[in-house]
Amino acid sequence: CTLMLGNGTLDGIVGTATHELGHSWFQHILATNESKHPWMDEGFTSYAEDLVTAYLEDNKGFAFEGNYRGYQALAKSGKEEPLTTHADHYNTNGAYGAAVYSKGAVFLEQLGYITGAPMRDKILIEYYNQWKFKHPNAADFIRIAEKVSGMKLDWYKEYWINSTKTI
Repeated sequence: CTLMLGNGTLDGIVGTATHELGHSWFQHILATNESKHPWMDEGFTSYAEDLVTAYLEDNKGFAFEGNYRGYQALAKSGKEEPLTTHADHYNTNGAYGAAVYSKGAVFLEQLGYITGAPMRDKILIEYYNQWKFKHPNAADFIRIAEKVSGMKLDWYKEYWINSTKTI
């Protein structure tokens, strides 16, 4: 259940509604543990939100610009913590928000750069099909990505999720 203020902007209300609907997949059906792996819920949902928003607005630009800016600001701030950080253990709310929402969304967009966007989309479909109602973690996602793509991606998981090394 999501409550939204009626006095917000149309873009803001649509963005919030789109984001919250995305949780139907990543938090509810996939049952991602948002305390242990908040980036897999909020970040994946933010990625989907950007795609849907770009489609609804007929945006021909780069749909993920805002999340890239958020991630870049976090990386430059000196406050970045690994995505393996428990949701309740981030040192600041700002670092939590930028990491979980922005860096999590950039993770999927970068995966599309590595594997090719059509392959990334196949990975997401297979991830959903294999892990719905089962509480997946990052290792589960990477195993699916490796199986579907035929690529070794443990290095990506190590650098992107377990460290604060930058792209």
